[in-house]
Amino acid sequence: MLFLSYKIPGGGRVSQHVIASEDTLRAQMDENAKRGFFDYYDTDTNIIMLHEAICSGTGNALKDAMLIPHTLFLSGGETEGWISTLIDCAKNETPANETYARYWHGYLIFLKPLFYFFTLEQIYWINGAVLLFLVLADIYLLYRRLGRYALAYIFAVALMNPLHIVKSFQLSAVFYAMNLMILLLMLFYSKQRRGKMIYVFAAGGMWVAYFDFLTYPLVAFAIPLLFFILLNRQAGVKRQFFDVVGNAAAFLVGYGGLWSLKWVLASILTEENVIKDGLFNVLHRVGVAEWEPDQMFLSEITRWGALKYNFSAFFTLQTAAIIGIFLIVLLCGYLWSKGKFAPDLTMLFWCAVVAVSPIAWYLVVYNHCALHPHLEWREAVILPFAVAVALLGLIRTKEKSVPKK
Repeated sequence: MLFLSYKIPGGGRVSQHVIASEDTLRAQMDENAKRGFFDYYDTDTNIIMLHEAICSGTGNALKDAMLIPHTLFLSGGETEGWISTLIDCAKNETPANETYARYWHGYLIFLKPLFYFFTLEQIYWINGAVLLFLVLADIYLLYRRLGRYALAYIFAVALMNPLHIVKSFQLSAVFYAMNLMILLLMLFYSKQRRGKMIYVFAAGGMWVAYFDFLTYPLVAFAIPLLFFILLNRQAGVKRQFFDVVGNAAAFLVGYGGLWSLKWVLASILTEENVIKDGLFNVLHRVGVAEWEPDQMFLSEITRWGALKYNFSAFFTLQTAAIIGIFLIVLLCGYLWSKGKFAPDLTMLFWCAVVAVSPIAWYLVVYNHCALHPHLEWREAVILPFAVAVALLGLIRTKEKSVPKK
């Protein structure tokens, strides 16, 4: 599919529609964010992706699909300078002078055809419509299968600021993966098919590896996993444990396997040693391999720094308001339903495991997390989401809690 996308010339109509999108890009420059990272679009990454879309490549579509050629865009430290360089490259159809081979960049299979027909603003509307459909479908299916736990999903989505995700192709990638996995779980889970849900998690891992750089991938695993555990809570403790481990392994194999496959294929089909580059960057992001001094947002590159910057980015007035509204709704629902507290210790255990997973992520991938809190803060949403599921699970009402088969 990437090979076919490079059969579409990056100049001509694609470049014209990118040029016509200049005002849209300038209107969402992240330097203008008034509410911190909650309002962050990650416009700089959008610009990187548009540089790749307007690049016609070398003429060898297979090689281009492996190496992802683009023009060197790093001019100045402000987004405004990046936008100016992008528009200049689009107007002059500047040839490629750089590659970015260690990721798949699968989004190009959509971006290049879309920019052949639409401007950036129009593509945002298309993206918003598709994501809205997915969110509404998930709310309906979650309510149908899990009742009140649909509130936890709405809560998590609100905390992620979906209005800004719609205008960020990179942030959309993980959001799509999470929602598609939830959709598949709600549609196809049954007691007889629960073992086959590993294919859903493997496919989710592959989706993230194919479309995402490295934004907030844990969300695409942890949130669907907790919904799977809710669907599967009638199974015994031993069975639950093996199902969770199996799904985790499937996601990891899908994610790591497809990602490393890119390094192998690119190294075989081109002259570049992408395996070496990929492994080095993985080691660098977990703080093992030393590189040139890192600096972004004047961050302290430590494990404590990763935790501090990301949770600080998460806890804003906006997220506090969303948490407060959820707690009020939860309290009103409890009083209205005349429910009673009846804790399920097994579910509380799984909620606790999921809740600490973003902390583990920040501690392991601390180099990347300390440098990129504007992307990684959404991993922290997993913690209040898991707490929300636990709180909802404490209340027993007259509704049937057994999922439909």
